[in-house]
Amino acid sequence: MAAQYRPKQTNKTQFQRWLFIHERISMGKYPNCQQMAKEYGVSPKTIQRDIDYMKNMLEMPIEYDGSKKGFYYTKKVPFPTLPIGVTDLFTFFLTDLLLSQYEGTPMYETLNESLEKIKRALDYDRKSQFNDLQRKFTIVPPPRVKMDPKIWDMIVSCLRDEKVLKISYKAPAKEMTEREVDPYHMVYYQGSWYLIGWCHLREGVRIFNVGRIKSACETDKKCKSSAKYQIDFNKIGANTFGIYWEEPQERVVLNFSSVVAEYIEERHWWYGEKASLSPKIEQLPDNGIKFTIKVDRLEDIIPWILSWGEHVEVLEPKELREKIASIAGRIAKNNNKLL
Repeated sequence: MAAQYRPKQTNKTQFQRWLFIHERISMGKYPNCQQMAKEYGVSPKTIQRDIDYMKNMLEMPIEYDGSKKGFYYTKKVPFPTLPIGVTDLFTFFLTDLLLSQYEGTPMYETLNESLEKIKRALDYDRKSQFNDLQRKFTIVPPPRVKMDPKIWDMIVSCLRDEKVLKISYKAPAKEMTEREVDPYHMVYYQGSWYLIGWCHLREGVRIFNVGRIKSACETDKKCKSSAKYQIDFNKIGANTFGIYWEEPQERVVLNFSSVVAEYIEERHWWYGEKASLSPKIEQLPDNGIKFTIKVDRLEDIIPWILSWGEHVEVLEPKELREKIASIAGRIAKNNNKLL
């Protein structure tokens, strides 16, 4: 049974169309330009130009049978393989491997379809090398927030066309709200996609977890420029913890014991232009370390601090130290109930 292609997608490449045409002609059912154009979602003239190129430039034995009103191969041929080197193959493999993190998300199907077509164009040796690499590398993705593909597509469409988006949003432990949002930016962070935009209801920039958007539709209103609200998207993720940005940043100072000090020191926090944002680490006499970093919101670093248990002490600020002590006290109380 022929694979079903979604009509009128604009993100497919010429190479993908060639593969599609090759697959259809190889089936021996004499497809014509009208049929393939309708199935793929392009014009018959585009298919005809592709066939001309495949025949004249790729030297593929394509002919037209007037009695059957369709194209056929005069002999069985594979599609010309990609001229790909070992380094290119490894780069392609890593792209495919990294994509596996997004399986189950709306963008996975489209991207994976593109990569699968490229895989089929590899020659036998490259396919064998690719399969060998798959046995040697693994990525364990973080838990992902569920998203409705239709909502995702609507957000992307409004972001691309600069249209105001109308959403129903359900934050945890709060009532559903109806909002109009000027969509400006999308961020992927720890398994969740976030939409950054101007919220008409709150009259300010807000960050929305896409998984919590229960419905979305396009309006006929154009977005106002993000420059009007002086949004600096370079500040997104400007610290290691969270995607929110606030001024001024909070200075956090922690002491880590010698038991975990090396785990902290071996991490690369920032590269390139953002290297100056990396935390300051000082050695302590007991082989522990003093760790100083600036964060936008104290609540974003709390889970990370708690993950180190008894091996971390908060020195600054006092507010954070008190929050950690309070949370730790409640954790101890909850877990002592059954003892």
